[in-house]
Amino acid sequence: MNVHLVSYLIEQGHSASTAATVAGALGVLSVLGRITMTRIARRVRLARVAAVLVACQVPAVLPLFTGTLAGLGAFVLLFGAGFGVLTLARASLVADYAPTEMYARWAGLQAAVVTLAQVLAPIGGSLLHGWRGYFAVFTAGAVLSGLAAACLVMADRAARHASRRPSSPGTVP
Repeated sequence: MNVHLVSYLIEQGHSASTAATVAGALGVLSVLGRITMTRIARRVRLARVAAVLVACQVPAVLPLFTGTLAGLGAFVLLFGAGFGVLTLARASLVADYAPTEMYARWAGLQAAVVTLAQVLAPIGGSLLHGWRGYFAVFTAGAVLSGLAAACLVMADRAARHASRRPSSPGTVP
């Protein structure tokens, strides 16, 4: 996100300093999102908290296109809260859903997929920018955030449903 965010803001006439400050503020707000998640997750399931914070990223792109400093502030607040949540939630969620003996395999697979996505996303964003501009890039980011939030909710529901089923004879609960 930061790669395209800085370029977008400079293209829109903001100074490099403003663009860097907005990108840096996402990092600061990601810490706030992580703190919020850990505090609320004590009372609410982790996947639900993460889903809500990631879902905040969906409407966050709208104020980004206002071009105003107030719009940038709203973007940073909404997007930043969910920005770092998945980093913190990944290990906990794998531990919640994976059988203990499969944790390393699932965590390794997850790390490979996340790394691949981190490599390909800026390239895909650049291709999308060349084809349809930054509106398409940030809209795609919002759609992907929405899909991530939906996946978190579905995984949580599946885990809760599985935990309610009685064990079959001869299986480990």
